[in-house]
Amino acid sequence: MGDLCPEWDAGYIREAFGQYGKDISNVKMKATYCFVEFTDEESARTALLDVNGKPFPNDPSGRARFNLAFANSPHHMSVEYNLFVNNLSPDVDDVSLFRLFGERYRSCRGAKVYRNEEGYSKEQGFVRFTSETDQQKALVEMNKQTFFGRELFLKLARPKTRGAGRFGPRGAHGSASLMGAPSYPAPGFFWYIPNPSLPMVANLPFGVAGILPGGQLSMGTPYGTQLAPNH
Repeated sequence: MGDLCPEWDAGYIREAFGQYGKDISNVKMKATYCFVEFTDEESARTALLDVNGKPFPNDPSGRARFNLAFANSPHHMSVEYNLFVNNLSPDVDDVSLFRLFGERYRSCRGAKVYRNEEGYSKEQGFVRFTSETDQQKALVEMNKQTFFGRELFLKLARPKTRGAGRFGPRGAHGSASLMGAPSYPAPGFFWYIPNPSLPMVANLPFGVAGILPGGQLSMGTPYGTQLAPNH
């Protein structure tokens, strides 16, 4: 969890998740962010769907919000499958785009809306999956669906291999970044380690989540049909 106030501690963060009905197994505090651990994949997934984007309870400023995204261990090689989404409404953000797909496809791990330097939507984005089957189903089922009053146009993006790389942030739009998954903590990520038998990020246990400063997730897509430009 990024953008932490200096006075926040593990107990405060645990209580914040608890107010949304989310039980967490552990919180590991860092200087300006923390890792939040869940006991299983489903708990981490529902937290991402239910809590992400919500106001942080008891925040005096009223501005702090949860910013979560899935990512794999950098030691675990995996292929990630993306869909490029065009014709988004300017009102669509990372959270709403993720929920549109995440509530329908269990392997959806996040979404990203492209924005210009002023922060305005470019009305394009991408959605990430760990299952090629879900990605292909979403392409068929969600293409030309109406969302926020706009008809969505989906294309396959190029597949990407993640993990087993060197540590360090790699930037959004094709490397890291809810919503763009990095191979290791990059701004705005929610960590979940899907296989406890594999090496973990910093030895984090099964069902790990972490939110880092910023806000973003990443993946790719397979062959076939029309490929959108690689981001």
